[in-house]
Amino acid sequence: MTDKSKSPMPKGGRKGGTIFPRIDLSQAVVLSKKLVAKTHTSTQNETALLAGVFGLGDKGKIKISALKQFGLMEGDSKAYTASKLAKNLASSPPEDIGELLQEACMMPSIFKKLYEAFQNGDASVSRIRQLAMQHKVHIESAEQCVSLFLSSLTTAGLCVQEGDTVTIGLIKQSVSQGDDSDELLTSSEMEESDEEKMGNNAKDNFPEHRLPENRRPNGFQVSISIDPTMDPEKLEKHLNVLRRYGIC
Repeated sequence: MTDKSKSPMPKGGRKGGTIFPRIDLSQAVVLSKKLVAKTHTSTQNETALLAGVFGLGDKGKIKISALKQFGLMEGDSKAYTASKLAKNLASSPPEDIGELLQEACMMPSIFKKLYEAFQNGDASVSRIRQLAMQHKVHIESAEQCVSLFLSSLTTAGLCVQEGDTVTIGLIKQSVSQGDDSDELLTSSEMEESDEEKMGNNAKDNFPEHRLPENRRPNGFQVSISIDPTMDPEKLEKHLNVLRRYGIC
């Protein structure tokens, strides 16, 4: 007779379906720092970590599963340790944390699929939930999956949510550059700006009446004869015209 209590848990938990972290990235990072400290000198078995870091029972095991999915924990129940990513998160200066959080956020396969599907655009929460279910997240877990996905993206600076609309992409970087938005240029604008700068530099270095040889008209010859009786003011005007073309 089969003992149902000893049957392996289906993929995705008791309900089955695609697995996803059951805590969000911010919670995982807090636990990973404790894990880094706990495994600083040696690996620890599951029993020791449940008692010292994650808490006893199924809730503790769910947190272990989440950290492994975020790439913050390695090993098996006999010998767990903090991953290199977890150690980097615990030791890096603030300016390096953003990229590490983004790396961790994309580690769960389902989070990466959802992010890539809506990257650099807007999507409704219901549309994201629909895609999660298409990737076989259990229908009763889909809402929790999307909530944890969006919370993790927010922690990593990869989304902004207003009501039911979510803008997904490198939001944090854009916000940090918001005050300098006037300086952000498109490629065509940058080319135009460079040309303007070159033009300005050329004007600074070569006034209009002294353009360099390669900017003077080719094959253009002028014969000048000066009438000594010409009005000086009128003569000066003619000379100014010739100077603008670098002829004299």
